[in-house]
Parts: sequence; C-alpha cells; structure tokens
Amino acid sequence: MAHFIEAYNAELDVTTTLPASALRHLDGWVPVDGEQVIPDVPSSTVAHVLAEVGDDPVKAAAALTAESGRTPPRSTLVDALNRIIDEEI
Repeated sequence: MAHFIEAYNAELDVTTTLPASALRHLDGWVPVDGEQVIPDVPSSTVAHVLAEVGDDPVKAAAALTAESGRTPPRSTLVDALNRIIDEEI
C-alpha cells in the first residue's frame, strides 16, 4: 500500500497530498515538515542518514529531496532511499 504525505511546492504556493514515492519524480515538491524530519542530510554521513530514516518512507522521501540538492548527490544514499520508498508501493 502506498504511503501518502503532505507536500508543498513553493513556486506554485500549493500544498497537497502525494504518494511518498512520487516526490523523487516531481521537481519543486518537498514534504511539509521535511526539514524537521531529517536535518542536515547533505552534511551528514550516509550511515547517519540511513540510521535516522530507518524504514520510514516519509523520512526517506524527505531525505531524498534534501540529498537531491547536493552537488553531486551521493548515488549510494539515493539508491538506498529509493529502495525504502519503493518498499511501500
């Protein structure tokens, strides 16, 4: 069963409910409480991020959004977060 979360798009100034797995495919959408869910993803180690995320697809989506802003995103972390999100589909 898909897990749904509240997401916000600043460019559109819209908040809506989306499947957690959709966030990685939609530019500009972030979990409403994303910053509180996983703080400092780009500066944390992969192990620390994965420990904080656990098996929670909402946290994984928030972490993936934050990691996507890093240049370059860490492929190991992105792959692991996508697996966590995909398990909910």
